[in-house]
Amino acid sequence: MPFIPTLEEDGDFWHHTVKYDSNVSYGTLFDYAENFWMLLYFAGYLTECAAAESAGRKVLNLRFPNLEVKQVFADLIDHINLKLLPQGTVNDVIDACFAGDSSRISSLLSELLLSVISYFDYQEPFYHAFVCGLFSGRAGIKVKSNLEQGLVRPDIAAERQRTRQGLIIECRYAAAPADLEDRAEAALAQIDKLQYGAELSQRCRQVMKIGLAFCSKRCLAKCRLQTA
Repeated sequence: MPFIPTLEEDGDFWHHTVKYDSNVSYGTLFDYAENFWMLLYFAGYLTECAAAESAGRKVLNLRFPNLEVKQVFADLIDHINLKLLPQGTVNDVIDACFAGDSSRISSLLSELLLSVISYFDYQEPFYHAFVCGLFSGRAGIKVKSNLEQGLVRPDIAAERQRTRQGLIIECRYAAAPADLEDRAEAALAQIDKLQYGAELSQRCRQVMKIGLAFCSKRCLAKCRLQTA
């Protein structure tokens, strides 16, 4: 399964927050999504904006050094996404998320996973990167991954600016199909407990909270509208 990179739009540049790891090698490159960004950082394709500490580990906020490098990677990401994913289905997933249609999200994401995921990808970081990649680069949608909102860092925060709709998405891995519903509910509970939707609520007329649980090539979604 090729890796689908995701970045957050920030004006003329894209950026990504990642935990620093000096032990990345070609053998571990695709074990975790963060390893991909560390390789680009070590190779000089990304530059450091700021650094902080999180749970004792250095956290880097990385960005492309100039517009030319950004455009090369933007074209590459678009090419990968167009080649791997049916765009009509991706658009349907996005619409279903903003509408809070749990059944349709579950069905469409499971359909996409069947076509692109492999046995070696059954890890929570992959599912997170996969879902974030569906929103990345979409016109009129601003997406952030693992950036601080509320009390900690939600997996994915997205905003459809034209309609002033927001999304908070939390992803969970389920060890067995029977655990999918509990894991999706736990993801929703975390969104509530850590107030992930507080910032989006200040800008958006509505915020949809989505808990996604994944087991191999299956997905179960639980949605709930943010209330005041």
